[in-house]
Amino acid sequence: MPAPELVGATPLPAPFPQAKDEASPQRFTWLLGHEPRMRTYLSRTMVNCLPYGVGTLVAVQCAALGVMSTALATALVVSRALSLLAIYLALRSGWSQRFRDPSLSLLQVVTALLWTATMYLLSGPMHTAMLPLLVLSMASATFHLDATRARHITWFAVLLMTGVMGAATLIDSQVYAPKVQFCLWVIMASILPTGLLNSMQLKRLKHRLRTQREELRVALTRLHDLATHDELTGLANRAHMGEMLEQYLQRHRDGGEIFSIALLDLDFFKRVNDTHGHGVGDEVLKAFAEAMRHTVRESDLPARWGGEEFLILLPQSGAENARLVLERLREHFGSQVVSPSVPSLRASFSAGIVSPAPGETLAMALARADQALYAAKTAGRDRCCLG
Repeated sequence: MPAPELVGATPLPAPFPQAKDEASPQRFTWLLGHEPRMRTYLSRTMVNCLPYGVGTLVAVQCAALGVMSTALATALVVSRALSLLAIYLALRSGWSQRFRDPSLSLLQVVTALLWTATMYLLSGPMHTAMLPLLVLSMASATFHLDATRARHITWFAVLLMTGVMGAATLIDSQVYAPKVQFCLWVIMASILPTGLLNSMQLKRLKHRLRTQREELRVALTRLHDLATHDELTGLANRAHMGEMLEQYLQRHRDGGEIFSIALLDLDFFKRVNDTHGHGVGDEVLKAFAEAMRHTVRESDLPARWGGEEFLILLPQSGAENARLVLERLREHFGSQVVSPSVPSLRASFSAGIVSPAPGETLAMALARADQALYAAKTAGRDRCCLG
């Protein structure tokens, strides 16, 4: 099981590189907005405008060749532009958030298919230029829709174009030659399902990579916890506490920031182990760790120093203020049930408290704390002494 969360402690260093808090400046906020998901949706819509641009050129060319009237070409271009504008405004305003598909992906591909099919039917000898646009629209749709909707829209496109090609052949068999249309239909009916399968494979691969990345993040976090926490109590371990003490001592040297160190030792702990067994001893250690979490201040960092010894780093506290915290902990712990297996068992601790002096090394400060702890034990235990 994972070690208990370290409560009330100074935040631990990140187990792996994190992204910078300050994100790179967003571009085109006037067009795409600030919210990340909205920007993604609108970016897709902008990409979907590219086939429309090509289709517009086809419509203009058809009007120039006399295949299509200028009024009809204008109507087709304007209708598609208005549909894209409506979709953009729905996304940009946030109005689309009320729908099951807030990205309006399904609506976008349906309108694109209907417009492409209409252009195919009306563009005469230019009709084959619409097939690549159909494939582009479907590629975007199948990648961004869920598997069920992607399948449905693919078969809708196949059936739609089957009907359009058949109708075009009946209307004008000279321009839409039946044999040519049959060949185009075979190509279209083969490419669209193939594109669907490829998109589904890419989506599965993307999902697998995302899952693996999350598993790696969890594993790295777990390794970091194991490297910085004591597994039994969930407190910071000696290695991590040593790093934190060095950091605070350096701050003390640089700017005079005061802090205190409290070295604690459970009284008669060996007797508890010898009398009741190591299982009960572990329960006492856990109970003491829990008492520290609930008693020390949020800024304080408790750690298991080794065996039945613990250490508390108390930032921005002189020795006297630190003593008040330790006395509160002593009174609280002395009244607690420390072992569910032996409810009548009570425990206490002794503590030595020091505030590092100017020019003092960490080893010297810890030695003074150890001397103060020894004095507390010599004086009868269950007390705190200043060093």
